[in-house]
Amino acid sequence: MRLKSNLAADGALVVVTLIWGSTFVMAKEVLAHWPPLAYICVRFVIASLALVALFPKQFVAARAREWKMGASLGALMVCGFTVQAIGQIYTTPSKSAFITGLTTPLVPFVALVVLRVRPSFENLVGVVLASVGGILIRSQRTSRC
Repeated sequence: MRLKSNLAADGALVVVTLIWGSTFVMAKEVLAHWPPLAYICVRFVIASLALVALFPKQFVAARAREWKMGASLGALMVCGFTVQAIGQIYTTPSKSAFITGLTTPLVPFVALVVLRVRPSFENLVGVVLASVGGILIRSQRTSRC
């Protein structure tokens, strides 16, 4: 039984990764015709409608404080996504995905600065592996193989 759940989890990760990776190509195409903020607004409206459909009870039960916090975080997300969309206009989807992918190995260092939590040895090994993997995927020599 455990093997089935592991395979399902691995399959879900592959599907999510394919969707995530395809968004960079899609964004490049859309941004050739739409302004960045319009693109981001449409993305956020679709995501909001999906969340309301998936979690209607939580949507109705949300209190004023949660709405304020959600609106604040949403505004920060809109700013971040808009800056990224503007950048995607001027670069390739693969470079944009690579730069976005660098956020993963940066997490332990952000935790060190913000939360004062030192990265473990395993974290540092993960940072090195993720960085080297990203560089190998992006490098010109390996892309010709």
